Amino acid sequence: MKAIHGLGLGVFGFCTGLAFASGGFTNDTAKLISMLGIGALPASFITYLVADTKSQRLLTHAESKNEQAGQTLHKIIRDFERSKSRLATVTSQLESLKDELKEARNTINSLGHNKLESTALIAQLQAKLNQLSTQTQKDTQRIEYLESETEQWELNFKTQVEAEANKRFQLAKSQELEKIYHEHDSITSEAMQLFRRLQNWGEKVHHGHQSKAEIIKSLASSYNENLDEVGEAITSERQNYIEQIELLNERVGQLQQQLQGDLLEPVYGEFGFDINGKIANEIARTLFSDLRLALSVKGFQVKPDGVVDIGYGYSRSVHTLAIVEAISKHSETLAKKLGLFKITSVRKLEITDCIVVSYRMGPAIKTDEINPLLSLSTKYN
Repeated sequence: MKAIHGLGLGVFGFCTGLAFASGGFTNDTAKLISMLGIGALPASFITYLVADTKSQRLLTHAESKNEQAGQTLHKIIRDFERSKSRLATVTSQLESLKDELKEARNTINSLGHNKLESTALIAQLQAKLNQLSTQTQKDTQRIEYLESETEQWELNFKTQVEAEANKRFQLAKSQELEKIYHEHDSITSEAMQLFRRLQNWGEKVHHGHQSKAEIIKSLASSYNENLDEVGEAITSERQNYIEQIELLNERVGQLQQQLQGDLLEPVYGEFGFDINGKIANEIARTLFSDLRLALSVKGFQVKPDGVVDIGYGYSRSVHTLAIVEAISKHSETLAKKLGLFKITSVRKLEITDCIVVSYRMGPAIKTDEINPLLSLSTKYN
C-alpha cells in the first residue's frame, strides 16, 4: 500500500509540473507549485524504488517461507502416511492382542475352575493326612505303651521268678531244717534212752563194761553217720533247687531271645524224600552240633550247572558277616561229614535276610570235555 501511495504522489507531481511548464500557470504561485511538483517527482520515484525493493525482499522471504511450508507440508504428509501405516499395524496387533486376551481369559477361567477343584482335592488330602497323622500318633503312643508294658512284664517276670524261687528255697530249707532238727531230737532222745539203758546195764553187769562201751561207740558212730546223711540230703536238695533256678533263668533267657527274634535251635524244612532237602537239614543240624549256630532252613534251588543253593534264616542278634565267616571256615569239615564234593560259596543275599550256602555233589564238567562227548553221541546216532 505504501508503494502504491508513493507512486500516485509521484505521478501527481509529474503532471502538475508539466502543467505549469506548459504555461498554464503564469503567476509566481503557479511557478512555485510547478517547481514543487518537479521537485517532488524524484522523491516519489525514489520512494517507489525503495518500496519496490522492500516488496521484492518481502516477496522473496514469502516465497522462501512458502517453500519451507511446502516442504513442511510434504514432511507432514509423509509422517501422516507413516503414522497411518503404523496405525494399521497397531490395529492389527491390537486385534491379535484382543484374541490373545480372549484366550487368556478363557485359560484363566479354566485355571480358576481347575484351581477350585485342586483346592477341594487338597482339602480332602489334607484332611486324610491329618487323620493319618492322628492315627500315626495314636499308634506310636500305643506302641510305646506296649513296649513299656513288655519291658515291665519282663522285669516283673524275672523278679517274680527270683522271688518265687527264693521263697520256695527258703520254705524247703526251713522244712528240711525242721525235719533235721526233729530227727536230731529223736535220735538224741533215742541215744539218751539207750545210754541210760546201757548205763543201767553197766551198773548191773560190771563185767560187760567193755562190750557196752563198744556198743555206745557204735551208736555214736551211727548217730554221726545219720547226721552226715542228713547233711548230704540237705546239700542234694539245695543243689536241686539251684539247678531248678538255673533252668528257670535259662528258660527266661530263651523267652527273651525268642522275643528278640533269635533262634534257640535249628528249624528244619519239610522236603519229603528229596536228597537235597535232606542235605540242607543235615547242614543245619551239623552247624548246630559243631558250632552251636541255629539256622532255619528256607529252601533250596538246583542250578543247571549242578550247583545247589540252600537258603537259611538266622537270629537277628548275630551279625551276618560272623555267620558267613563261621560257615566258610567250617565248610571243609561239613563237606567231609556229609560226603559232599565241595561247598563252593557262602554269602548273604542283598535283597533279603538270608544266608545262601552253595555246594556240589561232584566235580563240574568242563566245556572242552562236553564237546567230544556230544560229537561222539552224534557219530553213533
